[in-house]
Amino acid sequence: MIADLLSTTPQYLMGWIDDPNDYDKISNDNAICPPNDFDGNYEDWVKAKLAAEKDYENELMQNRKNALELADFFINNPEHMALFERFKKVSIKDIKSFTEMVDLYYKISKNEDSE
Repeated sequence: MIADLLSTTPQYLMGWIDDPNDYDKISNDNAICPPNDFDGNYEDWVKAKLAAEKDYENELMQNRKNALELADFFINNPEHMALFERFKKVSIKDIKSFTEMVDLYYKISKNEDSE
């Protein structure tokens, strides 16, 4: 079928609909299916899941870019390499604790500034 070769629907090729996506095929190819108690529009569910996956991919790419920029900084600034070596030994738990402390500090300082 021509529509399958073009990864679209016969309805789109005939001009009956404006959206070229075959959401049944997309959901099958990507193992996307709504929960049994889902009452909404199937097509909207697939669109939302695809958008969420795209957001996740974008976040991963941004994190990768940030990591590469950080690595580039340390490569081009060898005087900071000792800091990098120590940072590699920091655990995820330590990073979360540090982040919580920084957040708390900012909340406290914000409250003091508003008083």
